Amino acid sequence: MKDEAVQDVVERLVRIETKLDNYEALREKAESAKDQSEKAYSIALNNAEDIREMKANNKWSWGYMIGLGITIIGYFLTKL
Repeated sequence: MKDEAVQDVVERLVRIETKLDNYEALREKAESAKDQSEKAYSIALNNAEDIREMKANNKWSWGYMIGLGITIIGYFLTKL
C-alpha cells in the first residue's frame, strides 16, 4: 500500500514536470512570436513614413509639371 502511494506520487510529479516543460516551450514560442510581431510593427511604421514622403514628393512633382505646362502654354500664346 505504501509503495503504491509513493508510486502514485512519483507518477504525478512526472506529469507535473512534463507539463512544466511544455509550458516552457510554449512560452519560448510566444516570446519568439512577440519579437517577430514587434519587428513587423516597426517595419510597418517605417513604411508608413516612407509612403507619406512619397506622397509629398508626388504632390510636389505634379505642381512642378502643371506650372511648367502653364508656362509653356503661356509662352506659345504670347508668340502667336
